[in-house]
Amino acid sequence: MQGKCLSLLLNPLFIIGFLSFYISASYAIYPVNLVYRGDTRNLGEIYAANGMRPWAGSPVDYDLIHHFDGESVEDYTSAFVSTSASFRQSIEHAASLARANSEEPFEEDFRIFIYAIRPESNFYEVEGSIAHARDTSAEHSQRQAGLSALLHNYGGMEEWVALEGLSAERIISFIEITGEMLQNYYQSGQLFSYSFWINRWQPNLRYNSASDGDISSSEFYTHIGNPRGYRDVIQGEIPTPLAASFICITPTPNSIKKRQLQSERCKTRKGRHFYFVNRLITALENSIE
Repeated sequence: MQGKCLSLLLNPLFIIGFLSFYISASYAIYPVNLVYRGDTRNLGEIYAANGMRPWAGSPVDYDLIHHFDGESVEDYTSAFVSTSASFRQSIEHAASLARANSEEPFEEDFRIFIYAIRPESNFYEVEGSIAHARDTSAEHSQRQAGLSALLHNYGGMEEWVALEGLSAERIISFIEITGEMLQNYYQSGQLFSYSFWINRWQPNLRYNSASDGDISSSEFYTHIGNPRGYRDVIQGEIPTPLAASFICITPTPNSIKKRQLQSERCKTRKGRHFYFVNRLITALENSIE
């Protein structure tokens, strides 16, 4: 009997199957201590707005899927502010907003700030939380299939959401990206290099250094509903369209020009990216009718 058990344990198929189960069932969140977010507002405007906060719509929607898909973003009720642990993705997001498509030049008067932020326990990893929701869903259910499709399309997103936003004192430093910089350095890849920015970061003199040791949450965010099968996106330059949650969730900028620019991008360049084929088929059938 002992020999049979040993033989089974050494069987490659058994080992692969066991590891697959173990990895799926033990998905872990690895906290981060630095995230980034692009914002057209300068630091003074962010302080005046009491930090980076979601829209104060009512009722407040705490469902992470509604935020990720863009449903609560469109309704101005999302309880989250999106950030990314990837500096490169933050630069890509900025570039995608500076021109309508790759055939157009970058807008000369374009300006955006990338903020380096110290997260805390109200920052949750999106991918890990959705993976946990998928793994705890009923087998072969529509919910499980929808969440699996979502992860297949958006895996490696490195997105962290700040529940109810973040205070301006958590901003460590920032850089300014202009249309001219994108025109001169984007194609060469220089903008993705830390050495390019090393002398361009500007410190937030009011940053709270007591938060230096803070990290994001190691827990899964569990208020996750059923995915609707498509995501609201802003069409732009990067291969994967930019999520509306990264651009259209912040309060309206102060200046008239900025308000007009944000409104134009969030309305005229808004589209849908279907990640669940069943929802796409339904949408096509409805359009035919």
